[in-house]
Amino acid sequence: MKCFLIRDLLPFYAEGQVSKETKTVIEQHFKECNHCRELYESITDYSSELKESAELIEAWEPKSDDREFWRKYYSSLYMKNIGLFFAVLFFIIEMVRFVKSFK
Repeated sequence: MKCFLIRDLLPFYAEGQVSKETKTVIEQHFKECNHCRELYESITDYSSELKESAELIEAWEPKSDDREFWRKYYSSLYMKNIGLFFAVLFFIIEMVRFVKSFK
């Protein structure tokens, strides 16, 4: 079988979506053609790397409990900053009044 036909079938072969006859023909071609076999190996290596990357991404996604924790944390932090803002504003207003009282 010609290499260009095998190359067209490689993605389907890698996913196991070919008939038994086609699988036999492709495997026989791999015995005769190193280039096509290496291409198949690179496809399967790349595919396994993608699966590993997907698993890592899923592991890094925050769980719903984590989201709730961070929502509460930032909400609390926000309220503290608002309180600090008004305390500083009150302090500045009082300082201005204090300075004006000496004039």
